[in-house]
Order: sequence, then structure tokens, then C-alpha cells
Amino acid sequence: MKNTLILFLFGSCLMGFANSENKMAPSGYMMVGEIMTEIGPTHKYSGLPDMMSAAGMLSMNIVDYSNLIQMQLQGLNGANTYISSESMNTHHFGLKDYAYGWISGENQGMKFSTHDGSLSVNYCHTLILPQIPCAFTILINSALPEHQKAIYLLREEVFKIMWK
Repeated sequence: MKNTLILFLFGSCLMGFANSENKMAPSGYMMVGEIMTEIGPTHKYSGLPDMMSAAGMLSMNIVDYSNLIQMQLQGLNGANTYISSESMNTHHFGLKDYAYGWISGENQGMKFSTHDGSLSVNYCHTLILPQIPCAFTILINSALPEHQKAIYLLREEVFKIMWK
């Protein structure tokens, strides 16, 4: 709950799908039988247990999400943002491999932190490379396995460029 409250500091968070607040926001898509189906603003998603709704049904526009990720990148590089730099490093790297919602690792001596989010109708993949410093997010309005695979293929191409 604490992390959910922090997110609300950034302005445009809402509970539910983004297109329920702004009809111009992209819709998510999911397979219904054999048909790729748009999830409209009145859709009542029932795929989460109630205890997960506070985090799972939280939506944020891309500008605010980018600001949140930039603050995390800054925190990983010594700046105190909405939490201390020490806490940010614990949040991302405090436990081996998976620290407080972030998968962490190292490639060629360079730390990275990554997080994925999905409700099976959208997919978000974020990668933070604090030593460069760089962060990027890939968003897609589908979470089909082949679309997730494409995200990871794109990420690997970015990795190749970043680790040169």
C-alpha cells in the first residue's frame, strides 16, 4: 500500500484502465476465444484477487511513468528523490536477483534492474541501467506471449547497443 500511495504523488494515477478516464487513451486487447478483443472503458476486469487491486488496477500516463522511472534512475545514482538514494538502491538491488519488485542482475560488470507489469491486456517492460545512466520502457497494448517475446527481442537489441 505504501508504494501505491507514493505513485499518487505524480498526478495522473487512477484506478482502472486509462481509457476509463480519457477516451483517447489506448485500449488494451486480449483474446476472447479466437478473437483479439479491445477492452473498452466500461470493461470490468475480474482477473485479480481483491488484495491485488490496489497495485494491479493502478494506471498512470506515460509522461508521469517516465518521470517516476527517471527519479528511480537518479536515486540509483546518488540523488535523494521521493525516497533516499540508499532506500532506492535497496529497493532495486537489496536482495539477490529479485529485490522488492525489481529483477536485478549484472552483465559485463554493469548492474541492471528490470520490472514487468501486465493485467493480460497491456504489457509494460522497464529496464534501468544506472551505470550508463539510462532507463527505457517498452509499452504494448497486448500481453499475448508472442508480443511479450517481441518486447524481449527488442530489449536484447538495445542491450547489445548499450553494452558496447
